[in-house]
Amino acid sequence: MDKEKAQKVREAIAEVVGFEVNEIEDGDRFITDYNIAYTERKALLERLNTEFGKDLDFTTFCALEDVSSVVSTFAA
Repeated sequence: MDKEKAQKVREAIAEVVGFEVNEIEDGDRFITDYNIAYTERKALLERLNTEFGKDLDFTTFCALEDVSSVVSTFAA
């Protein structure tokens, strides 16, 4: 895993959910820990797809329930 990319993923998550990047932990879940709404999740996906040149669909993205799975997907 690319550590620089992983950090950028964490920074994007932190910005969208309104946390500091040092508060973002691998086991954090988007729904239960961040109370992330549909629009925020959609915005995060669009940002990550653009920044990392991916084309992950929203349904697949929603199946990634925690930070570590999103980091793994985008920082691989």
